[in-house]
Amino acid sequence: MIQDYNRGDRIIITNTYQCYLKRMASLIPDEIAASKALGYNIGAKLVRGAYMLEERTVAAERGVDSPIWEDIDQTHDCYNTNMRQLIGSVGHHGLVMLASHNQNSVAIAKDEMAENGVPYEAVQFGQLKGFSD
Repeated sequence: MIQDYNRGDRIIITNTYQCYLKRMASLIPDEIAASKALGYNIGAKLVRGAYMLEERTVAAERGVDSPIWEDIDQTHDCYNTNMRQLIGSVGHHGLVMLASHNQNSVAIAKDEMAENGVPYEAVQFGQLKGFSD
């Protein structure tokens, strides 16, 4: 649906990407490539994730590898790498929502926006009240 509705100067649909999941390391670059190949605007909400215990428990119960990174530093690396890629690809018609309580990530985002000439309306920031890491 995103390729049908996010055209021209519109962003109607956004997808949420939880960066504590290992698959985000390849999924987001694939999404960026698809948006370029198919000519639609990126609409992304990037979060670190909140279901680590549940994901590990379900994986253990099913006897499969955990789908989440082993530690918080890997999650931070995944988040920041994907954030840089999205900001570099958002252009003037896409939208990236960065849901983060992490000051370092916000600083990186601001630097990336300046380096890539990304307008402020293309990147939004959000956090849950009372949270920080």
